[in-house]
Parts: sequence; C-alpha cells; structure tokens
Amino acid sequence: MKNSIYRIIIAPLILSVLVISLAYYSIGVVEKNNAVAASLNHIELTNENYKKSETEYIALIKKLCYEYESKAKTISIILSQFPISLAEDMALEELRIAIGAEDISLSDKTGLIVYSTSAGNQKTYIDKHFSAGLDISNFSETHIENDKHTFVAAVSRRDAGGLLICRFSNTTLNHGNVSFSFPKDESSSITATAIINKSEMTYQHHTNSQLKNKKCMIEKEKFETDKQSFSYKISGRSSLVCFKTFDDKIIMSVTPKKDIYTKRNETCAWLITLALLAIGSVILSIRSSLLNESIQKNKA
Repeated sequence: MKNSIYRIIIAPLILSVLVISLAYYSIGVVEKNNAVAASLNHIELTNENYKKSETEYIALIKKLCYEYESKAKTISIILSQFPISLAEDMALEELRIAIGAEDISLSDKTGLIVYSTSAGNQKTYIDKHFSAGLDISNFSETHIENDKHTFVAAVSRRDAGGLLICRFSNTTLNHGNVSFSFPKDESSSITATAIINKSEMTYQHHTNSQLKNKKCMIEKEKFETDKQSFSYKISGRSSLVCFKTFDDKIIMSVTPKKDIYTKRNETCAWLITLALLAIGSVILSIRSSLLNESIQKNKA
C-alpha cells in the first residue's frame, strides 16, 4: 500500500521536474537567441550612425583645409604686392593676426625658412610633407599633425621661389563637432553600447560619456573569437556581451542576463507553483482516501 502511495506521489513529481527543466532550457535558448539578434541589429545601426558621422567629420576636415589654404594663398598674393623688406617688420605679424594663424613662415627655393613670425622656425627647413611643393609652381596642400588639431597649410610664394607656410590651431575640432549618437532601441534590454578602438582597446564612444577614451574593461582576447557573444561579469552583474568587428573598431553591447530571461523565470515560477499545487492536491486526496478507509474499518 505504501509503495503504491509513493508511486502516486513520485510520478507527478518526476513529471513536473521534467516539464520545468524542459521549459527552463527551451525558453532560455529562445530568449538568449532573441537578445543576441536584437543586440547585433543594434550594433549594425550603431555602425551606420558612426559611418555617417565619419563622413560628416571628413567633410568638415576638407572644408577647414580648403579654408586654411585659401587664407595662405591670400597672404601670398598680398606679399607679392609689397617689397620683401616689409616681411621683416610688423606687416607679416599683422597679417598673421588677421587670418588667425599661429605663425607664418617663408622659405626659399631650397626649403630653408628665411623668415618666420616664430623665431624658433627661422633657419630650419620646411616639413618633409611639403618638399615636393618646391618644384611645383602653383602648390597648395594642408597637413594635419598628430594632435589632430594643428593644420599646416603650405602654398607657393608669388613673390619669389619657395613656400609660404601658415600654421593654424583648431582645438575645438573632434568627433563631437559632428552629430554622432547611439541609436535608441526601446524593444531590447541593452544597458550599454560602446565603440572600441581595436588597436588601443580604449572606448572611442560610450553611452556612459565618462568612460570615453578610457581603457576597455574587457580583455582583448574575448573579442578574438568567431562567436559574436559571450558572458561577462560587469559591475558585479552577469551580462551578455555581443560584438562585431569593423575594420579598426569593435562595437559591443551589454545586456544584463536578469533582463534577458524574465519570461523564462516567470514561466518556471508559475510551473513550480502549479506543480506544488498539483502534488499537494494528490497528497490531500490520498490522505482523504486513507482517512475514509480507516473510518470504514473502525465501523466494521
């Protein structure tokens, strides 16, 4: 009798465990795949926004280069109208101030700087980037230095052989001058998106602006895999990190796992509740049956 009672209780218990386990796994897989698909789509949209901002940034750079070269050409024309001796007094300094240049230098045919508003430039040679311009009659070119803010415009001198070189500084120029923004995605649970410089592993852009230009907290090796997602603990929370590599950058998104598996957890909680109720009902039914049987025996 006892064995049959145990079988009656254990059978629904085993069935409940199997159903809950299957639901836990299958719903979890579906939710994870949906989260990965949403994250990768978000990453593609982020890349499109980035390419758009890059195009605008390049157009801005070209515009500035054209503007600085035009100013340098204007100075060259003005100087051709005056005797060379005027370049040795305040005339060139006043012209420098007028066009907003850091300094103006004049070179001879060999590339030696014979006069400059900056004393440190005199008796030095022009930058190697402009060497080819010494042999070109109507040369015009702008070089951007490594700091990305200094523009050096060189044009042919009209009053003599050599080059006129103007150095401009634009400290406000950066990618913030163009309208880059991360796409909004209300349908997913993505909490952070970042564009990482692949070589330096620093955040080029981040939804948390305080992390911009900071070192990426995730090891580079994690991104050197064919898989486009991995699990990682960020700020003490287990998260799903999805990423894609584009040339010299990595775009990643972060989604906390607790936000991914909400439906699975809710479904399993309901299934556990129903299983407990079902097993409880079975136990109560058996108990009621045993009590009735005991009463009948006592009457007999």
